[in-house]
Amino acid sequence: MGHGSPTTPTGQRGQCTPGWVRRFPDRGTSSETGPAETGPEETESGSIPAISTEAALVPAVPLTRRALRANRRKAKTKRKRSWIDRVLLGAVVIVSLALVAVGAGYGYVQYRFHQVSKVTVRHLKKAAVGQPFNVLLIGSDSRLGESTSDASHFGSSTVQTGQRSDVVKILHVDPGTGQVRVLSIPRDTVVAVAGDTSQIGHYNRINATYNNGPDQLVQTIEANFGIPISHVVQIDFAGFRGAVDAIGGINLNFPYPARDTYTGLDITTTGCQHVNGGYSLAVARSRHYEYEKERVLAVRRNQ
Repeated sequence: MGHGSPTTPTGQRGQCTPGWVRRFPDRGTSSETGPAETGPEETESGSIPAISTEAALVPAVPLTRRALRANRRKAKTKRKRSWIDRVLLGAVVIVSLALVAVGAGYGYVQYRFHQVSKVTVRHLKKAAVGQPFNVLLIGSDSRLGESTSDASHFGSSTVQTGQRSDVVKILHVDPGTGQVRVLSIPRDTVVAVAGDTSQIGHYNRINATYNNGPDQLVQTIEANFGIPISHVVQIDFAGFRGAVDAIGGINLNFPYPARDTYTGLDITTTGCQHVNGGYSLAVARSRHYEYEKERVLAVRRNQ
């Protein structure tokens, strides 16, 4: 033997018994293999007491090829399940994050949507799903809620009372073809007033029908032109300026230097100019527009 023969508790030499394991019924089978332990020392009569059942010796059974293949299959299946579990866990995490993102996005959209002021229009005509519909776009000259700076240029709400529709456009949307058409109605168009005529009479300019709100304007358009309105969008001075600023400004071409002291417009450079919402509103509201054509021509002649 490579390690020599083990020594029994009596000091005598014993035989090495390979292929044996200790079995302890109350603790399972020990993984240690090797020589079996001898019992207690001999008695005076020379007899050896029986070995206790708690330390009974049983022969080790070597694994067969079938058992080895079964063990390898179990290990492979365990590794495969572990990989699948990781993939499923990652997918669950990704789906959960996506649901959270979608929910947060939907909540933000609803929050922003409810920040938009709503108006009640009783005479709207609801279009069938998928069918063409009309949207009335109104540019209001109401001074309510304007800033002090705007009041100095456009007049305060105490001086310019009421409201009129400076812009009246009908947006026709056809979901089937994906086409959009726009019809513009001049604000000074004289029409037969629908609804309550006690304040503005039976006949008046179409922009006057907006004085009491969009509902009478909607009725008048349908009564005079036969165009049903499904939705209404109205925008005032502050909304116009904010819309231009929201898209980063717009480009306007000025062939000559221009100004309007009433609205605050002051363009000193000719050509295409990138203007913000304030200058855009000053151009749209200009009623005293001036440009310096002669000075520009004189400069060009001198060049």
